[in-house]
Formats: sequence, structure tokens, C-alpha cells
Amino acid sequence: MSHESQIAAARAFLEAGNFKLAIKHAEEVLQKDPENSRALEVLGDTLLKTNEHQRLEELSVSWLGRDPSAGAPHMFLFFCYLQRKDEKMARALLDHFSTACPGHKREIDMFEAAFKTKFGKPEEGFDSLARIYAADGDKRSAFKFNSLAALKRQNLSEAITEGEFARRSGDVSPSHLSYMAMLCYRTFRFGKCRTYARQALAADRSMDIPRELIVLSYLVWFPPFLIGHAAMYLLTGASNGLQRFIAGIGLWFLGLPALVFSYYVLNVLLSALHLPDWTNVALVLIYALYMPFIGTISRLLKGRAKAEVTLGDY
Repeated sequence: MSHESQIAAARAFLEAGNFKLAIKHAEEVLQKDPENSRALEVLGDTLLKTNEHQRLEELSVSWLGRDPSAGAPHMFLFFCYLQRKDEKMARALLDHFSTACPGHKREIDMFEAAFKTKFGKPEEGFDSLARIYAADGDKRSAFKFNSLAALKRQNLSEAITEGEFARRSGDVSPSHLSYMAMLCYRTFRFGKCRTYARQALAADRSMDIPRELIVLSYLVWFPPFLIGHAAMYLLTGASNGLQRFIAGIGLWFLGLPALVFSYYVLNVLLSALHLPDWTNVALVLIYALYMPFIGTISRLLKGRAKAEVTLGDY
């Protein structure tokens, strides 16, 4: 297989979420041609996706040593710092790149937008990234970042709509499908949640979040969990503010009946089992506290301290 064919295969595996094969094909090219920039880019993109920060930093520093004006290694190093939440290093690299490579205006604008998503106003950063990709004609990425901007604004309906546009535009990566499963779970669309989660697992069996979402989409009907879920759903609607109240009215019509119904069923259940009232509060709190850490149980059962790809890294 030629180098071009292997690089194309590596890129295809990366887009499909098969990171091991993407790395394998890129490394095979680099063994024969260590300075092949396209292979280096695929390898860097994959290491960024899999949170291998140390290896990505070594790759970027080595590449910059050979070509100080190259844009890609600056990008990898910058996003490496972002994912490590190293604001000082990210800012320093951004300032250096803006001064040393003023001709890379698009990359500089992208860096500034990405910096905002971590250390400024995330919704503004994601909106800027969406505009950059839309100007490039990359509708899939534009939809994805529009979805993330809507999520940061707590507009879950818009986040799902834009995320579905991204999927229809070709983003069927496991991380995006897992993201869509989480959005559907949060908005009581449990059937769609399971559909997206199963699609994510079909592409990558090692993922923890979609596996746990499938289980939770059934367990959530347990009255204490349903109370916690409905309450968090309503709080999301309230946080949208008065200006979005009308747009989010469906949120209340769905969440409020669920909250009242689950509270009634729970009272009946507690009476039948002769359990004290504090049991209700304890179970609701346990559910609410666990929500931000979905995927943890599956990870721990498999003996992994950290997920390969998390929603936070999307």
C-alpha cells in the first residue's frame, strides 16, 4: 500500500472513531518517512482525540524543531494545553503564534475562539468556531459547534437540532453519537438516547458513557431517579431566562408532569414498604450527584481510571 493510500486509510479510521487503526496506519508511514506532514497531522489529530497529551506534546515539539513556521504542530500543542487547562501556556503559545506567523489568520482566529471556550465565554467561542467552519464550507463542523454553543446556553432543543444536522452531514463518530445520546437522555427522549448509544457502541465497544446511558434510560423510571431527573430538567429550563421561556415551554410541560407523577408514585412506594421519608431525599440526591459522572461505573468495572474519550473532550 502506498503512503497516500495509508494516510487516506488512517484519516478514514479516525473519522470513524477507530483510533487504534488510525494510529497504526499513520505510524507505518512515519517509520519510512518521518517528516511526512500529512501522516503527522493524522497522528496528531488522533492523539488529540484520545487525550494522549504527553505523546502529542512530544510530537509537536519535535515537529516544530524541524519546521518552526508550521501551523499544525502549533495547533496540536495549543489544544494540548487547552485540554490540560493550562491557561498560561495556551495564552503564551497563542501570542507567540500570532506574532511569529501572522499569515495564518484563520488558525489565529480559531485559536482565539478555542481559547474562549475554555477560559472565556464558551458560547461565544463555539459560535466563532461555527462561523469559521461555515466560511470554510464545512457544514458538519459548523453544526457541531452550533450545537455546543446552544448547550452552553442551556438551550437543549437547539443543541439536539444542530447536533442532528451534524450527524446528517456525516458526523457519525462515536464521540458525537455519545454526545447526542446524552442530550436525548437529558430531555426525556430515552428511545432516541438508546438508539444513539447503541450506534456509538457499535462503532467503539470500549466507550463507557453510551453503555451506561442505555442502563440509565431504563433505571430513570424508578421514582426517586425520575424526580431528580425532572427537577434537573426544569432547572435547565429556568436557567434559560425569561427571554427563552416561550421557546422552552415544552420543557416545562414535559418536566412538571413527570415531577408530580414520580413524587406521587414514590409516596405510594414508600408507604407500601414502610420506608422513612429521608430515603426519598437520599436517592434523589444520589442520582443528581452522579449525573455529571456518567460512565464512571462502567470505567471502574473495567479497571480504567479515565475514559479514552469523554463528553468534555468532544
